Amino acid sequence: MTDYLKKIEPTDVRFLIDLSEIKEMVQLMLGNLKEHLQVELGFDKIEDSYNTTTVRLLINLKENSVLTNEQNMELLDKGFTAGDEPFKNGDQVLYNIFGHDYSIVSVTKDEDGDFITIEMPYETFKNR
Repeated sequence: MTDYLKKIEPTDVRFLIDLSEIKEMVQLMLGNLKEHLQVELGFDKIEDSYNTTTVRLLINLKENSVLTNEQNMELLDKGFTAGDEPFKNGDQVLYNIFGHDYSIVSVTKDEDGDFITIEMPYETFKNR
């Protein structure tokens, strides 16, 4: 069967990711700043006038203690902000993981937690 599978070129690649996995990745991206920040994840569904639903990842970074100017500059250098702009933080994390060419195609909530499905073109996946 694998010989046949090698003859098929996929068009898109999908990833089913638990939000707890994304939280772990955010903490890795934060490095030593993770000690000073609480990471809260969620998502928002936005429906447009054409009944198309867009899902956006929300990552809210709350300060456990007041960040020094140096720590705040380090956070900004990583592309994050504390206390506000959870959409920007979510976009930054997904950009760091997948690059610019991805879409959140669905959100699933069940007893195991919250999951998002990310889709990206196979060519982009193959070339990363």
